[in-house]
Amino acid sequence: MAKDYYRTLGIQREATDDDIKKAYRRLALKFHPDKNPDTNAEEKFKEIGRAYEILSDKKKRDIYDRYGEDGLRPGGGSSSSSRSTTTFSYGYGNTENRNYESHLTPEEIFNMFFNGGLGATGFASRRWQTSSNSHRHRYSNNNNHHNHADGTSEQQEVSPGLNLLVQLLPVLVLISLSLASYWLQTDPPYSLHPTTKYIFRRQIEKHGIEYYVKDDFEKQYKGQDLKRLESQVFEDYLYELRNRCLREKNYKENMLYRAQYVYFSEKLLDDARNIKTPSCSQYEKLRPHMRHGIY
Repeated sequence: MAKDYYRTLGIQREATDDDIKKAYRRLALKFHPDKNPDTNAEEKFKEIGRAYEILSDKKKRDIYDRYGEDGLRPGGGSSSSSRSTTTFSYGYGNTENRNYESHLTPEEIFNMFFNGGLGATGFASRRWQTSSNSHRHRYSNNNNHHNHADGTSEQQEVSPGLNLLVQLLPVLVLISLSLASYWLQTDPPYSLHPTTKYIFRRQIEKHGIEYYVKDDFEKQYKGQDLKRLESQVFEDYLYELRNRCLREKNYKENMLYRAQYVYFSEKLLDDARNIKTPSCSQYEKLRPHMRHGIY
């Protein structure tokens, strides 16, 4: 049965935005699972949140009034219009989830914040390691039959020892390839964080980006080789910075939502608005150098 969101909030279809907000606040406080011990409180609280989500959004409310709940699903409503929907899910304990209609990947969320994100190709995070190709080997043991003039056939016998060797050969090949891959694998020449192997600190002077190397680094990397490697350090650092920025953005959005729709607190809302996102600021500062060079 289709849900009547107006009935869920206990309001008329002609209700104003202010009526909708008041009804939501009243019911949300009444059925909040932290305050209401009833076993159905959590489900009712989610229904109230869903109803408020639709009716407080002018565009969604218009679609709902025209086509009902089916119009809010992907492909619902008018066939002549193509609507793009976005999804975020914010969970707060066992109380509430804020659900929309389709899902964004972390990459898409980040690109939304920065109007285009990292470009068409994104980051190519190269890894300093050696790999080997895998091959498939097929072995078959065919019994050959020789036809004779009298209609009888003679089957060739295969040595049991040879048959066992043929069966074990694929396993031996896989073991050999694994050992070869292990012996040929090399450590990356740097790390963004100090470890027991990477103990010598270096810095890309222009940007103050630190990275750590082993004791033989300066013998192996000089001149153009060093510049190419530091470009890779810069790229990896920017990739890490982008992920930290995304976490800071998500945290701030969570705090804003909780202050506005869970606690209804202007003070908490102001505090949430003042949450800093230093990684995002640094990312915005360094990002242009990906195109124009780091030196």
